[in-house]
Amino acid sequence: MREIKFRVFDQIKKTMNTVTSMWGFPEIETVCVPFEETVNTLFYSFELMQFTGLKDKNGVHIYEGDIVKLSFNEYYSNECVNVDEDTIVTGKITFEDGGYFINEKDSTWFYLYDMTDCAEIEIIGNIHENPKLL
Repeated sequence: MREIKFRVFDQIKKTMNTVTSMWGFPEIETVCVPFEETVNTLFYSFELMQFTGLKDKNGVHIYEGDIVKLSFNEYYSNECVNVDEDTIVTGKITFEDGGYFINEKDSTWFYLYDMTDCAEIEIIGNIHENPKLL
């Protein structure tokens, strides 16, 4: 069973925080702010990202929104793509259709858990702090 962890990007303060439950959001200053505005701030200013259960080659936890580099060490093929050994691919970790995928900028998708056997995975940034990496 995998560890359930989250991280939260605060779009106002531009900071990333790791939390261990859904209730671990960073505090929001609510002094003299109407309830409805507080709820809107909570809903729109934070982006929640879940831990995938995997670590990269350096032992760093992989979360949704991470930008990773795949270095293939063997031939890989699925119904959408064929990749030769020694190929390097960069993409963003996303959660789609019940699974974690690596979405390359040209819309090529790699199932994250398939990559653990045929490619070395390295986190090179995340979509919030390094969007130009894509």
